[in-house]
Amino acid sequence: MSDPSAGQTTAASVLLESLLPLPISNLQGFPTGGWVDHHESGAMTRRELESWMWAEACDALARAERLHRQFFRLGEPSGRPVWEPPIDIFENEDELAIVAALPGVAPSRLEIAVEGGVLVIAGERSAPALQRAAAIHRLEIPQGRFERRIALPNGRFELMRHDLADGCLTLVLRKLR
Repeated sequence: MSDPSAGQTTAASVLLESLLPLPISNLQGFPTGGWVDHHESGAMTRRELESWMWAEACDALARAERLHRQFFRLGEPSGRPVWEPPIDIFENEDELAIVAALPGVAPSRLEIAVEGGVLVIAGERSAPALQRAAAIHRLEIPQGRFERRIALPNGRFELMRHDLADGCLTLVLRKLR
């Protein structure tokens, strides 16, 4: 059976051909999974090299998926934060305003503190009741424990007002002189 791409030159084929024949000794330090055939010439065939490259790419994707699941567990009951809310910070001569996006977070599930010059916004977003009895097709809004640590500029501040409306927490800090 003939190769349908025969006669076509692509960047990948030029790269592969520049690597072939590739002696196994040149692959020291590269994981080969133990499946590289040792030919009389000591070189990998083009098919073996392509298979090895695809296996490495698939392994890298699997590692990335494991790391993603490790760092973005939804609703993990450990009490550790699993997400950080996005924020906007605005400053003028007299005030520092911080707006944090907290969709679906009840005021009773929100904690605000200052620890050594760092403003901490923490809490938990519970899964909506609708999610419990439905098939999930897409889940993009984070849920579970969250925490955002914001280093405050040098100086002293006093919380003038705070408001949780329309899914956003707004904190206005007055600069003390």
